[in-house]
Amino acid sequence: MGTALQRFRRRKASLCGKLCSPWVSYVIIAAAAVLSIGNWGLVSGVLYGWQVLPRPERVTELYFTDAQHRGTTDASGMHRVAFTVHNAEHRTTRYNYTIITSIPEHRLQVTQGSLTLGHDSHQDIVRILAMPTPTPRAKVQVTLHYYAISPGKDRATMRTQSIHYWI
Repeated sequence: MGTALQRFRRRKASLCGKLCSPWVSYVIIAAAAVLSIGNWGLVSGVLYGWQVLPRPERVTELYFTDAQHRGTTDASGMHRVAFTVHNAEHRTTRYNYTIITSIPEHRLQVTQGSLTLGHDSHQDIVRILAMPTPTPRAKVQVTLHYYAISPGKDRATMRTQSIHYWI
């Protein structure tokens, strides 16, 4: 026999030889993978609630379609307004738009409309406005109203965007 220390080393080597074989490591890794995949919904829900997981950036783009030719009015006083709405909100969104033409004499011309866009889709909108001739200096403003989810929030709130130019 040997000393107590030698007996301990033999038992440790024997135990490690049985438990530390490669197939045991593979079984442990496979079990961990199955458990993590099976509970990923629970784990991701907790991490999402703690705002640890990245969230998609939710954006709506509103811009004039033809920036080079905006502000042109033909001889009959018809003015063309063309703008684009691009939905990157990661959900279907309904947009309400208003086009306001204000002339310094405080006359207002209002045109309204609405559209619904799915994620990553866009729509070009063209409206013809009747302007007095000769065309005075006027401001053309497009305002967009929609419900969107703010960063770090789970509920949609009303948002507004505006773009304008002078003619």
